[in-house]
Formats: sequence, structure tokens, C-alpha cells
Amino acid sequence: MPLKEKITIEGRSGDAANLHFSVGSGGDNGEADVMLIQTFFHYLAHVNGKPMPYNGFPLSELPTISGKCDDKTKSAIRRFQNRYADRLLKVDGKIEPGKYAGRNIQSANDRVMTITLLHLLASEMHWHQPDAHYIWGLIRTNPKLRTWLV
Repeated sequence: MPLKEKITIEGRSGDAANLHFSVGSGGDNGEADVMLIQTFFHYLAHVNGKPMPYNGFPLSELPTISGKCDDKTKSAIRRFQNRYADRLLKVDGKIEPGKYAGRNIQSANDRVMTITLLHLLASEMHWHQPDAHYIWGLIRTNPKLRTWLV
């Protein structure tokens, strides 16, 4: 199940969405965790509610927010990881829960786990959204996440 926890990046602490179990090829693929990743992709592909191509993702290739780790979801994870390979610790088609010691990241420019990069990008994107924090944007995009992220 997704969860909200604290993350510290460059000495600044804030809320972050995280996975409970891994998602993607060979992952645990719990329904709620898969739904969080699918929602992240949708959130990052819209500005003020209007769809826009996101970093090479044709909107037609975004996975449906279903909680099922289908081929479209696995493809989206691979595409995302390949696009950001230079910023990630691993490119393996799987998104693991953030497990840094205390979720403390020394620099936003360091290589990070995929879930942490999703956090960083969603944090940047929230300035173009009507939400006070990207977690509220995720909930607006998929109200089912409210149970875990509030």
C-alpha cells in the first residue's frame, strides 16, 4: 500500500509518497502500489488538468489507473527509467520503495531511486498545478489514494 512519509533533500524536509512494495517487472505489484505509480504518470502528464505529452510519453501510452501491473504499466516504467537513466541508481523495469536511511538525500542532483525521482519531478510539477502539494494532486487525480496518503 502507498504511504506518506518524510523525505529530506539537501536539508529540507517534506512529505513524499512512497511504495510499500515494489512495482513493475518481477515486482510484488500490489494493487494500491501499482495504482500510485500509474497515478504519478498521469499527474506528470497534465498541467492544470490539461493533457500534455510528458517527456516522450505519448498520452495514448499512459497506463490506465487500474491497479493492475499490465504491459502498458511495465512499458511506462521502462520508458521512464530509460529517459532518466542518468539520474537513477537502477534501470531495471522495477520501482522499489524508497529505503534510504531516514529518506535523507544529500543532493537533488545525486542518482536516486525511481520513486524518489518521481517525487522530485512531481514536486517541481506541482507549481503548474492547482494543488498545495503534489500529494494532493495525486489524490485529485485518483481519489482512491486518499486512504493511504492523508
